[in-house]
Amino acid sequence: MLQLRSLPHRHIGQHPGAWAWLCLCLAIAGALTACSTLPPGSAAPRSESVALANPDQTKLGQRLEARVREHPDLSGFRLISSGVACFRARVEMAALAEKTLDVQYYAIQSDDTGRLFIESLLDAADRGVRVRILLDDGNAVGRDAEIGALAAHANIELRVFNPFTYRGPLEFIRAAEFAL
Repeated sequence: MLQLRSLPHRHIGQHPGAWAWLCLCLAIAGALTACSTLPPGSAAPRSESVALANPDQTKLGQRLEARVREHPDLSGFRLISSGVACFRARVEMAALAEKTLDVQYYAIQSDDTGRLFIESLLDAADRGVRVRILLDDGNAVGRDAEIGALAAHANIELRVFNPFTYRGPLEFIRAAEFAL
């Protein structure tokens, strides 16, 4: 029977050159991060945006007030697993909004669903509802004109998170920018 002897385990501490390479890589990564810049306009002054006081003074707030008192430790969060039911709920909430509407999106596409949803937000804003939109820039690149037109509405506040400096068609440049 052939027996193999166990080889000694080597750790990074036993390889002084490995420490040097590790330190060099970390220093280069830190330098590249320090050299990155913020997107144009990111240093522009921003207006403060806060939730409106007294949400119980709306019809929806009044309907939910009893449930809030009944379950003070619960958030009211409810998972909707059907895409159709979720879309319907969003459009209905936009139609029922009286004072304010806050939406956060990873992506709003230019398909029928996206157009209907944007139309429901614009209808709410036209009724005098303050609409606040938080949108991920990763899926908004190439749609600056649409987003700018939406943000130009007097009752719409649009903020972008994960903003990209590069606005062109080359995906790998945006991926590199995101990595840095």
